[in-house]
Amino acid sequence: MVFVYYPSYLPFLYSFWSLEEHGITYYDMSTYRAKLNLIIQGKNADHQFISYTEINSFEVKSENNSYSTMDISTFKNQRQSIFTWLRKPLNLVLHLKNSKIALDASWDQLHDNKNIQARLMNVMSYLDKKIQ
Repeated sequence: MVFVYYPSYLPFLYSFWSLEEHGITYYDMSTYRAKLNLIIQGKNADHQFISYTEINSFEVKSENNSYSTMDISTFKNQRQSIFTWLRKPLNLVLHLKNSKIALDASWDQLHDNKNIQARLMNVMSYLDKKIQ
């Protein structure tokens, strides 16, 4: 069960990313091995770091829409389900030179529904200043 359920649902159950002075730290959950490592090591797992200089562009993506810094104020907030398999996606997508990284914000939307739009606006404004 640990090797099937939790690696599959880990990105829905737990997410961590933080804006730092010189970049963003986050837990890598892009592969099965990375997820399993995070389950086994827990808080002792290594964070991944991406420098602001590596980011070409970014956007917020919801289930059916994507938002830039200019139109994030049109974001329509939705209630999130407490059931992980019903949770709608809400990601901060970082476009790098050769790849992209999706940082989950649905957990924040579930637990701070009233302020998620303001939080996203603050994050995007901060990123906009850092990558220019």
